[in-house]
Amino acid sequence: MMEIILRENKEITNNALSDNLTIALNAFSKTEDNVKEVARALGTIILDELYTDDFATVKDFANYLSCSTAKLTQFARFEKIIRMGICTDMFEVMSMTQIIECARLLEFLLDMRLDNANIEIEIKKFISPTMTCKEIREEVNKLLKTSEVDTEAETEAEAEAEAETEAEETDAEIDEDVTEKESLVNYLSELEEGFELDKEDMKVIKRVIKMLSK
Repeated sequence: MMEIILRENKEITNNALSDNLTIALNAFSKTEDNVKEVARALGTIILDELYTDDFATVKDFANYLSCSTAKLTQFARFEKIIRMGICTDMFEVMSMTQIIECARLLEFLLDMRLDNANIEIEIKKFISPTMTCKEIREEVNKLLKTSEVDTEAETEAEAEAEAETEAEETDAEIDEDVTEKESLVNYLSELEEGFELDKEDMKVIKRVIKMLSK
């Protein structure tokens, strides 16, 4: 059972804040379950920061409503999901808490830069309105854990491939150095045989040949 108790008679100056508070308070006066209506109204206040003209912080606003900041954050997450306009047919028959349990999966899919159409396909692939909140939570945990394992495997494979490439490049550089060294030795040897050089030049060439031949 949700409940809002205003702790003080405070004049609200922000019209949008006043309107959404009125929606939330009126929802409580109806006989049917209006949890979603209340959550959307309060979630809008938090997401759009409508409270800032009349309250210094979210905590001050939460104290005014006699509820926790965690509860307001939950409402904001719910409103954010609904605003995306995805899975409307499915979310219509799901409870607020069921929908909120899908939040982490939604965030994960958004990080993958999927568009709304593909996000909806993925969600409906794993989540059903008949599932309990616990079942949805466990399914989301399993999916995210599997994704983490796959990401780690991909990272390791990329690291191994990069190491192999570096090793191949190093081998190629060594082969190139050896080839250049052999060519220089051969050139100096031919130079020694083909030209009459003075003793000092000969000493230098022989010393270089000996050094390169190691």
